[in-house]
Amino acid sequence: MTKIALAVVILVAVTGVGSASPAGPTLYPHVYRAKIAGSGNPLLNATWLLSVQRTVFGLKRNGGTAVVGSVTVTGNKITFHDLGGPLSCRGAQVNGLYSWKVTGAKLTLTRFKDTCLGRRSVLAYAFTRIS
Repeated sequence: MTKIALAVVILVAVTGVGSASPAGPTLYPHVYRAKIAGSGNPLLNATWLLSVQRTVFGLKRNGGTAVVGSVTVTGNKITFHDLGGPLSCRGAQVNGLYSWKVTGAKLTLTRFKDTCLGRRSVLAYAFTRIS
């Protein structure tokens, strides 16, 4: 292996370049916020914070933990796997598959497969990166 090729491999391994979205804004590590109001479901009407790291996520509702879990990000696809929290989904609903897109500070998630009504209801809203 040439020195240049080895340097590129080391740079990618250390920085994580290419792990989220090589051609554009990254999905993680960031915290995003969505404020939902006027929903027919009072549980949805809240300020939601979505924290996404390389392999984990957290979802807070009005500052309190709602769901924690793991994520798998492959290209523009993300799989949420709920592990705990009072609003987490269980059993056959534990996983949800979405595509993601970051434009500026705006995160949009589009559902591919998710039978968890709560998760898909919250993630249907646009989120704004706050950190």
